[in-house]
Amino acid sequence: MGDSPRLVATDLDGTLVRQDRSVSARTAGVLARLAARGTTVVLVTGRPVRWLSQVYDQLETPLPAVCANGAVVYDPDADRILRADPLAPSCSPR
Repeated sequence: MGDSPRLVATDLDGTLVRQDRSVSARTAGVLARLAARGTTVVLVTGRPVRWLSQVYDQLETPLPAVCANGAVVYDPDADRILRADPLAPSCSPR
């Protein structure tokens, strides 16, 4: 792989996660090797944090994630939300 990138941010659905909700062993291995080389790998998804457990069960190491279409940043090592910026509900009906 030559020089490793400093950051890889990747979509999940249809990119890393297949239609059957699995992550291939090859893909999991590449992510692990990148992280071992010092590359920050971040999962990006429109899905909520609670959905990530399905993915983490298939990876060697849980990876940080940007969830809910960018509204939530999650640290799996600390099991905590680092940032949450939900949209405020509208105060007036349309």
